[in-house]
Amino acid sequence: MVTFTIILLLILIFLCIIMLYNRNIILYKAESFITSTNKCIDNCVDSHSQNGDDYMWLNQLGHGKVVNIYFEEPVNSGKWTLYDDNWWKVHCKVIDHRPDNLVKSHVDAFINPHTRFARLMFTFQDGKKMEPTKEFYELEANYFRNNKLCK
Repeated sequence: MVTFTIILLLILIFLCIIMLYNRNIILYKAESFITSTNKCIDNCVDSHSQNGDDYMWLNQLGHGKVVNIYFEEPVNSGKWTLYDDNWWKVHCKVIDHRPDNLVKSHVDAFINPHTRFARLMFTFQDGKKMEPTKEFYELEANYFRNNKLCK
């Protein structure tokens, strides 16, 4: 009987060690995910913000720097709002900025008339105003990929 009790106790101790180890792995993975998500949001805000990199990937379109970006939500409501850093934080939390998903997530959110929930309007340094095209997001995905953002 004593031998059985000792064996049972050893099994319980072993199971507790395994559970504690697995718990630590799960906590580590969760913490790593949260840290990488927060870093992605910070990088995303900085790359979009007029106080940061300000959509520098769009400079190659030939219209100069981005001056302002407005969003209309819901679409065709006439309610246009100027993006600022607070709105960029929301944008970066809601829209997937991982380079492999970035184009699709932006096209679905802002271009495709069947799926979009908002419209965007970009104003450039030369006075040009335009809604984004798929090319905007292809350039953005390349920028994020080349700068290893949101991987």
